Amino acid sequence: MCDQLDSGACAGWLKRTAVSIAFGAAATLSATTPVLAEQASESASRFVEEVVVTARKREEELQDVPLSITAFNGDTIERMYGENLSEFAKYTPNVQLARQPYAGNALFGGMRGIVFGDLEKSFDPAVGVVVDGVALVNNTGALIDTFDLEAVEILRGPQGTLFGRNTIAGVVNARRSRPTGEFGLKTQIRYGSHQETDFKGVLNFAATDSLAVKLGVFLDKGDGFQERADFDVATGDLRGTGDDVDGEDTLNVYTSVLWNPTENFEALFTYEYTDDESTLATPVNLTAPAIRPQWDAITGAMFAGLGAGNPTAVGIAIGTTLASGGNFCDLYGTVVAPLNSYTREIGCNTFGSVLGETTGYRYSITAQDFINTIESKAYTLELNYDLADLTFTAITSYRESDELLDEDNLGAPVEIFNPYRPQSSDQFSTELRVASNYGGRFEFVAGLYYLDSTYEISQSVWALGALSGNRESGMAPPSPDGDAGQDITAYAVFGEMYFNLTEKTRLTLGGRFTDETKDFFIFQRTSGDASGVLPPGAWGCGNLSASQQAAADAAAAGWIAMAPDETMAAIRRAALVCQDDGEENWTEFTPRVSLDYQFNPDLMGYASYSRGFRSGGFNGRATTPGSMGPYDPENVDSYEIGFRSTLMDSRLQANLTFFRSEYDDKHESNIYAFGVATETVVDNAASAIINGLEFEARYLAADNIQLRTAIGYVDGEYDEFLRPADPSNRNGPQADLSDTFEFAFAPEITASIGIDAYYALGDYGELHFTGNLAWADETVGNFGLPDPQGLGRNEFEARETLDLALTWHNRWVDVAVYGKNLTEGDNYLATSVDVGVFF
Repeated sequence: MCDQLDSGACAGWLKRTAVSIAFGAAATLSATTPVLAEQASESASRFVEEVVVTARKREEELQDVPLSITAFNGDTIERMYGENLSEFAKYTPNVQLARQPYAGNALFGGMRGIVFGDLEKSFDPAVGVVVDGVALVNNTGALIDTFDLEAVEILRGPQGTLFGRNTIAGVVNARRSRPTGEFGLKTQIRYGSHQETDFKGVLNFAATDSLAVKLGVFLDKGDGFQERADFDVATGDLRGTGDDVDGEDTLNVYTSVLWNPTENFEALFTYEYTDDESTLATPVNLTAPAIRPQWDAITGAMFAGLGAGNPTAVGIAIGTTLASGGNFCDLYGTVVAPLNSYTREIGCNTFGSVLGETTGYRYSITAQDFINTIESKAYTLELNYDLADLTFTAITSYRESDELLDEDNLGAPVEIFNPYRPQSSDQFSTELRVASNYGGRFEFVAGLYYLDSTYEISQSVWALGALSGNRESGMAPPSPDGDAGQDITAYAVFGEMYFNLTEKTRLTLGGRFTDETKDFFIFQRTSGDASGVLPPGAWGCGNLSASQQAAADAAAAGWIAMAPDETMAAIRRAALVCQDDGEENWTEFTPRVSLDYQFNPDLMGYASYSRGFRSGGFNGRATTPGSMGPYDPENVDSYEIGFRSTLMDSRLQANLTFFRSEYDDKHESNIYAFGVATETVVDNAASAIINGLEFEARYLAADNIQLRTAIGYVDGEYDEFLRPADPSNRNGPQADLSDTFEFAFAPEITASIGIDAYYALGDYGELHFTGNLAWADETVGNFGLPDPQGLGRNEFEARETLDLALTWHNRWVDVAVYGKNLTEGDNYLATSVDVGVFF
């Protein structure tokens, strides 16, 4: 994948080569630079070692945990030379991680076929992201830098017991290094293709005997993957300028202070600041003509009407195009392009995907760069107190962010559909828990959790800029134009108990009870109505302010009063009815039961059942009062059988997991007719069964060579997928389209194979070589919706990714030459999203 999602498709250049130089000093050196390999036992400990994980809120050895986990320690993370959390998908079976460009520095995540990649904060992610013990309420800001991470754990399957809401697919659990209390400096300078220039540094020192401080600064800059081009809108001629588009521009600053006044108490405070001003890859237009034979007739009638002095001729042509089933491509070909002396297919895939196929998606011809900036701050306080055989932990965090999305959905050389979306969000959370360490037959972890989170957004869309003017021209106001917002309050009590029934048999019982309330509003200053039944001005639903409610009521009363007859008045009155008052409360219980058995010292097996849920909610992009929602939570029941083995005198670790997920009330993005246009609404539309397996192995082939592999298989099928038989009547009879829809963004097979090797150079340090080849099966985008024109635009070929790195380790410095995605020489389309009129 090119790590982008958009309304048409995306292109991202995958090949990158770079040189990295890392410096370490004093205490930090011992933690970040591997010691020289002198004997087999040291090599074995470096490679096939016992990894300690905290997936169950306590420290345990990975091979003893009855969960499907892939874990990465600090040394492994450094050898990857990754930029952010999305890198870990290359090494992990049945996992998709990428950048979601329509939300600030956001992570698009999927596991085991369960994916939800929308940008709206009123929708909840399927993969939970936990950073330093804090669960992020949405995917904004989740694409964190890998530098200075000491561990990443990827837990596949529902994690509703200990991690809670919105973890039905799994969890990415990331931990940064803690202050060491000793002087140490770790730095990295990296230069790569497309002018990538990164400077990163982490400084540790002791302020007092009991106070340790860590300071970190990361600066990443670089050009984009495409070249700017001059595009002649009248002829379609294209000429590259030789200048790359802007690319990454990110600053991360954080500080951590660890106070350890006694042996049994510590307090860790962390402050983080992120300023991401990056420009992202240009969307690519996939929109093919839907009514091409009718273009000349519609255009001719329009010019004949204008020649006859009919001032409504343009509007008639627009209406005729859309009413005939035309999309934005047809609209430009029939109306906009002829009026502006543009080439008629300027709004079509002719100058999008078709052009891209011939040029390797090398050029960016968009009139509006893809801007998605985010500035965020976070404050976290973690307290730990050991009392005899109990450890008490409290983690309290506050995060806030401001974002701006400004782009054109079709990436065309003229503005066609330009959303402008400033928004702000914050979250406050606190978790209190206690974990036992009796060392006997019974252990437990239990806790309480509280969350309060809000967001507000202004949503303005400038459409058909060539007719009405773009945002800068001031020729016409945006349509639609409005605000939306939501407040979430959630409480939870959770716990797990572990019983050693015999010396070899252990039972795990756990559960979490969650009470969650969402309070939502949407207010449209300009409705953008394409149906003719809503007022052109204000309407609103949900928990509106007094002024918003007054404006909505006045607009509704005036609009109804202007109806030409009682029939139309009744239609308008019904169209303005909100389905809900914007406040909903849900309670959920998510249990977990597992039984594991130690067959012998080298082999453990387990069977488990767990449930996860993703919260219900509202439609933050509602274009009519009736589409605001709400929709209900969705649930996944997961069954697993797994085996964990350590064989051949600890030279081989091999883990195998079989799973079955039963998916109820599945959230799906349904597209409904909205006058002559469409609107996208999230419904509880489907149920499904997902079966699969995961295999991971690491083998010490020689004292200094490790081989590793990971293979995942997912078979997901819909049992039911309901949509209105008549798209113009969403409340009418439903049709089951389960045989038509596929699981989106979910390759059936994922696989990777890798090697790590060391060669000692005596007094000169050592060489380290690492390589990884990852492969993902063909997949579909567009949320599983078939291409309405049968052109296969939602289908994407299988892709492989080859990463290689050669590093020279010395006492004070690492020098590395590495390449990312070396088998790809060109850009390619990664996925697609159909929002109705764009396909």
